[in-house]
Amino acid sequence: MKAYVNGSFVEESDATVSIFDRGFMYGDGLFETIRCFPEGIFQLEPHIQRLHDSATFLGMKLPHEISKLAELVHELKDLNKLNDGRIRIQVTRGESLPGLVYDSKTEASVIITGSPLQGLELDRVIDSGIPVAISLRGKGLNTYEPKRHKTIGYLTRINELQKVREHGYADTIFVHDGAVLDATSSNVFLISGNKMKTPHVETGVRSGLTRALVLEIANGLGLVGCESSVSIADLSDPSEVFLTNSIAGIVPVASIGGRRIGNSAPGELTLNIIEQYRQRVKASLR
Repeated sequence: MKAYVNGSFVEESDATVSIFDRGFMYGDGLFETIRCFPEGIFQLEPHIQRLHDSATFLGMKLPHEISKLAELVHELKDLNKLNDGRIRIQVTRGESLPGLVYDSKTEASVIITGSPLQGLELDRVIDSGIPVAISLRGKGLNTYEPKRHKTIGYLTRINELQKVREHGYADTIFVHDGAVLDATSSNVFLISGNKMKTPHVETGVRSGLTRALVLEIANGLGLVGCESSVSIADLSDPSEVFLTNSIAGIVPVASIGGRRIGNSAPGELTLNIIEQYRQRVKASLR
């Protein structure tokens, strides 16, 4: 497999970055993970626009315009003959001398990689749903403004996911002061009756692209979909729960903390949303 690293396509085994790259030293960087299919790349432009906006907000000097980044992503997909897979764009503030203060003129590093998805067994996950835990370690995850951007600092999320995986859970939902935030790399949705809600961005959760599309789909199906405060108590009796992210799309939740959700997973409304989501993906790639 080939990767794009700061101006060149190279074999992944030959790819290197400086030991003084600020992403390596301080986690000073951003990323986007994008789903690709044989027919094309889903929501490529919105992902790159979000990356560009975040880099601008954080003062990172990107070496490429949005259109050039899109060209590089397509080229990587073609070089690797990547059909059903994921593409990751990572941007760091670039190389600098050790120390927290940086030179604002430093050009950002850009790395683009791709990988197939055969090992994820997404269809099986959708058919049965996943068990998730609850992690009461949400403090600080989303309260600092840059956390609304896709920064590469995932230490707390990585540690919590590893812990719950060792206990048989597939993911975990973060809670802070009784408020539901998100899962390790996904937004959280709850359905009760004909109402669907997801934590409001004011809690600091990222306004995911899949999240926005699901809210649009739900309203089109006659569900009352909204952003609102979601408490840990709301997790005790929803009829359906699912997670969303750009790679897996929509993932039904079968149980939370060992307690089963509804009568079955996925529920009927979740299945309807999944079908509408798939249709939107196919239509966008034509």
